[in-house]
Formats: sequence, C-alpha cells, structure tokens
Amino acid sequence: MNAQWGTFTQQHGLAFNETLNAAQGSLQQHGYQIFNSVAANEGMVMGRLGDVIVQVTCRSLNDGRTYVIVSAFSENAALAEQARNTIRQDIQNVAIIDPGTALNPANK
Repeated sequence: MNAQWGTFTQQHGLAFNETLNAAQGSLQQHGYQIFNSVAANEGMVMGRLGDVIVQVTCRSLNDGRTYVIVSAFSENAALAEQARNTIRQDIQNVAIIDPGTALNPANK
C-alpha cells in the first residue's frame, strides 16, 4: 500500500464546514464513493474510487482559518499522488463569494 499526503492552511479564511463541504464536493465531482461524509460530523470525509482511497481531515484554527490534511492510499503510488494533488488543488481553489458561501470551481 502506498500513501501520499499533504497539508495546508486555508489562507483565505474558508470556514471549517465550508472546507469540509468543498472536500466532499471535490470527491463527488471526481466520482468517489463517499463512505464517511461530512454528515458524520467527525471533521473528515473519505471516499473511494477504484483502488484509491482519499481522506480529508480538517481542524479549525483560532484565527478562523482551517488546517487541512489530504491523504490518498493505493497500491499504485502514482494514482495515490494524482488523487491527493487533485483533491487538494480543488479545495485550495474554492472561492468565497459572500460570507458563509463558497463556490467550488470544479462544480461550475
């Protein structure tokens, strides 16, 4: 099993719940079957697509930003890396339109 992970902090102040929703939206947009959704209220979302499992875990920071860990697992290291990069980039590209509202460019 190969694992790829990366961390980042949402610099534009995307709220915790909006970050998790963006993660789940990205997974769904790319065809992942969600087996731990934001509805579980555990601070993470997980999905599977073929032989790849992606987990996105979030933590609220005191300054209103969100710390994010995107992990991908697969027997194929290249697929895990690609999945991690794609989902991470989608989350980072989410834009705030109005306070409390986020738009994911992948869902346009």
